[in-house]
Amino acid sequence: MKYIIAKSVFLSLFAFLILSCKSNYTQEEKLGENQKEWALVIHGGAGVITRKLMTSERDSAYRKVLTRALETGEKVLSEGGSAIDAVEKTIHVMEKSVHVMLAGEGASDFAVEQGLEQVDPSYFYTDHRYRQLTEAINREKNGTVGCCALDKDGNLAAGTSTGGMTNKKYNRIGDAPVIGAGTYANNSSCAVSATGHGEYFIRWTVAHDISALMEYGEMSLYEAANLVINDKLVKAGGTGGVVSLDKYGNIAMPFNTEGMFRGFVDSDGDRAVHIYKDE
Repeated sequence: MKYIIAKSVFLSLFAFLILSCKSNYTQEEKLGENQKEWALVIHGGAGVITRKLMTSERDSAYRKVLTRALETGEKVLSEGGSAIDAVEKTIHVMEKSVHVMLAGEGASDFAVEQGLEQVDPSYFYTDHRYRQLTEAINREKNGTVGCCALDKDGNLAAGTSTGGMTNKKYNRIGDAPVIGAGTYANNSSCAVSATGHGEYFIRWTVAHDISALMEYGEMSLYEAANLVINDKLVKAGGTGGVVSLDKYGNIAMPFNTEGMFRGFVDSDGDRAVHIYKDE
């Protein structure tokens, strides 16, 4: 059966969560409790991302897209908008349904009802992605975007949207729409959005584990996120990373792959966009 797909987002593989309380932030190099009015951190997926595999044109294009996404969320937060609106505008978050997760034909019907632009699947074809598909027959990849935000009211929000792993099996659902695995937000601890080999993030409840280590183990965001991604996940055989933002606004963006598209911006004017491991 040939399906028409919503252009703006794959609703069948999506997750969002927001909880309430107070917050605050600084980036991964600066740990502490230096209160920020607002902050935003994003990712565009992790994997085999190295300079030798990247053309200068593609590098520039990726950085422009990351910067544009940050500017979108920055505008919402700097003008006093909510964390949920910042996440939604940045990665197109689904909030028009009472359900947590939609999949398959029902997700397609929902997209039509919401007036999302409809395109034929051929719209998504590019030579570059087709080559990646053929190379992925014996190797798995994913294409995911995520965002965590802190607003002026002290609320944290997280969202993750994905087209899924390259060469995935039919009806496969990854970690992105599973709360606690690929997406989690709790104002008493942190907001987390993950990217990587979803099955491992589900089995090890990665996003919630980071929050739990902070809430019950009294670890900092940086300590908890790095322990989970660069120790627990590595020992389990999982690859990927997270962007995360704690209730104080500290940022952590650990990953155990060669690269991860990522960036952050805050109310103090600190901002950066990174791609490679050594940035």
